[in-house]
Amino acid sequence: MNEIHKTSTLIVHPLGVICDIIRFLLESEFNMDVTSCKTKQEANSLLGKNKYDIIIVATKVPDAIGFDFFKELIDQNKLMPFILVENSHESKLDPYKNAEVKAFIREENLMEGLSEIFSEMLAIDTKNKPEEWTKISLPPLTRFESLPEDVFLELKTGRRIKLFREGDRISIEDVERYTHKGVRNLFLQRKAFLWLLKQIDAVVPAINQNPEGLLKVESSKDQTVDDEECPTFTGPFVLQEKMINELHEKSKDVLIQMKKNKELAKLLKSLNVDRAENAFFRNRIDMICNISCAISKELAWSSDAMYEKLIYIAHVHDLPLIAHPHLAKFQTVFQLELMTDISAEDKKLFIQHPKMAADIVARDSRAPAEAALIVAQHHERPSGKGFPEGLQTARIMPLAALVQISIDFAQYVLENPYWSYDKYAAQTGAQFRGGAFTKIAKALETICKGKI
Repeated sequence: MNEIHKTSTLIVHPLGVICDIIRFLLESEFNMDVTSCKTKQEANSLLGKNKYDIIIVATKVPDAIGFDFFKELIDQNKLMPFILVENSHESKLDPYKNAEVKAFIREENLMEGLSEIFSEMLAIDTKNKPEEWTKISLPPLTRFESLPEDVFLELKTGRRIKLFREGDRISIEDVERYTHKGVRNLFLQRKAFLWLLKQIDAVVPAINQNPEGLLKVESSKDQTVDDEECPTFTGPFVLQEKMINELHEKSKDVLIQMKKNKELAKLLKSLNVDRAENAFFRNRIDMICNISCAISKELAWSSDAMYEKLIYIAHVHDLPLIAHPHLAKFQTVFQLELMTDISAEDKKLFIQHPKMAADIVARDSRAPAEAALIVAQHHERPSGKGFPEGLQTARIMPLAALVQISIDFAQYVLENPYWSYDKYAAQTGAQFRGGAFTKIAKALETICKGKI
């Protein structure tokens, strides 16, 4: 597939706006030739006339029953790779499992999911493209209420001039006028393009609620984060400089998104006040980021989405305890009850803080997928003796196990400057055995013993 000049792709999705934003990504980032349609009838007509390299199809289209339609497509095009887009909460993954299916992507992760699968399929490293500019197709820009970034035209000399400004509205008439003049593509600065992809993912739920509405996304210039606000990723493990630089950029993206939520912005601001108790939280956030990202890499769970999720959770999991740093140092109710100076109110707050933090995250429309559930479970234990729900191992998410082990080990290292893994393992005993905990604890041991 790498040898052909342009990969021909067919999109089958009932919403024209979803077709257009997928087209925006594929034409701009992967130089593809893209055709789209909304119904089974249109798809069958196109497939009868044309040959495509890849089909991206929604699991639910208006004139077909999801799996039956998909099975028909496979029967007709057996050698063609398929990418399924989950656009209905009624559909289930199991019926779609098939050798021809290269990926199953949920709409709330549309841009990122498609970017990752096509980068892998086409062997294109989109994360480290050296280009300062990204070529974009013109028609999808009509879907935006107003342009979130400046858009440029490339002259024959290679010089680029600003054609549309941030805040402009591009109409169909604009597209027709410039197409008539021979303009097929415009340009966005690379950073602005990547920012825009993230913003599109954030507004996909709103698209489904109002399919005829225009996309409203924010400019990358709307928010800034100082380097001092970002985690340093200082911790027990020495991360490669390249990884630290990437994580630093990811942390800026995470904090920018968090600042757009008034509740989180207020809590983050209070966390940055120069007080001794806040220094504890900031140091532990650095430590948790260092440990969780290192474990993620060791487990081969690393991706942009994973790192951003871990950085986000490191910041939010103990937000209800900002004014009570003495409680944040405990990891179990048993540890808490050994203290004689803990009030009934403190104990109640400690036991309820995972749910309180999860509620804060649930109110954040920009939170990473499943972040609220992971935060709610960050004190559950495989023994079933965790809190607040006392869940058994099978019901605890693997990422919640990773976060929990990272927090526990971070606290141990903070309290024991001359730490060793063997002493830590002896102290924790069998607390992290069972299910995903066992695998994650083994990864931590491997890293600690210098095999990363």
